[in-house]
Parts: sequence; structure tokens; C-alpha cells
Amino acid sequence: MAVAPVHCSILVRKAELLPNFSAHVIRHTACTRMAECRMDVKVLQYIMGHAHIDVTMEL
Repeated sequence: MAVAPVHCSILVRKAELLPNFSAHVIRHTACTRMAECRMDVKVLQYIMGHAHIDVTMEL
């Protein structure tokens, strides 16, 4: 499926506004927000797919 040129220009503009924005940033932010809402750490570990709890705890 081809991407229309209009869509590409919108993506480029958004990338210029958020130059350090990545999937990793979204993942880290989501994990941080869930921790701030006092989500159980074991549940958060499962959601994030961490094998070791200490990785989850290093927020």
C-alpha cells in the first residue's frame, strides 16, 4: 500500500516538531505514567515484558 504524498508531508512536519520522539519514548512515558498511578509493579513488569523486576523498578 502506497502512502499518499500529503500524508508524508504531515509526518515530516510532525517529525520536525518532535525531533526526539520515538516508540521508545512512548513506551517509557507509558510505563512512568502507570507507575505514577500506583499500578502494581508485577503487573507493570508483565505489561512491559521485563524478565527481571529490577528493570521495571529503574523508572
